[in-house]
Amino acid sequence: PAELTISLIEGRPDILYDLPQAQRDKARARLERMGVRVMTDSQLSRIEAAQAHLVNGDVVPAPVLVWCGGAKADPHAAGWGFEVDPSGRLVVDDRLRAEGYEDVYVIGDVSGARHPETGRALPMLAQIAIQQGPATADNLHREATGGEPETFDPHIRGEFVSIGPTWGVGVMYGMKLTGIPAIVMKRITYMKYWFQVGGVKLLWRRTREMLAMQR
Repeated sequence: PAELTISLIEGRPDILYDLPQAQRDKARARLERMGVRVMTDSQLSRIEAAQAHLVNGDVVPAPVLVWCGGAKADPHAAGWGFEVDPSGRLVVDDRLRAEGYEDVYVIGDVSGARHPETGRALPMLAQIAIQQGPATADNLHREATGGEPETFDPHIRGEFVSIGPTWGVGVMYGMKLTGIPAIVMKRITYMKYWFQVGGVKLLWRRTREMLAMQR
């Protein structure tokens, strides 16, 4: 481990664009203190044996390569016959119905849903999908009982990123958190999700596993 070096190659000018600038700066500074070489505005041109070649001609030693290219909607969705946006997600209205279809709802990563106030595409996050499920179920019930479906109103409560096992950055309800408070809140979001999915039994089992991994 003492001989290990890590290079983080990022094609955009900065990292962690879903977080405020202050949190991005702290994350980058933390990575650099950990010995990580952060290379922004850098794009790969090709990969060869133990080497990553960049567009600008630089060559980065890479005996181990970890590719994190971001989230992408299931490409099969583009062949379902619905309108597709430039990102490959299906175009939906403000009620999560496929564009031009009142009897087809589209939720999850393949849904190109947008925020009703800002018009920005909603990120492919679990917290969005978890809200889309009940909202769609409610609208189906409204339709079945003679009512009108309602606009999907997403609530993005925050996002946290781990920088190592015991340190993180994030934002929650507009409040910026750094270090241990951020990593604690990240773990709490896991626990909340486990409880929602599997109740106390799953929460207890996964929490014990999580604590064991921190030792």
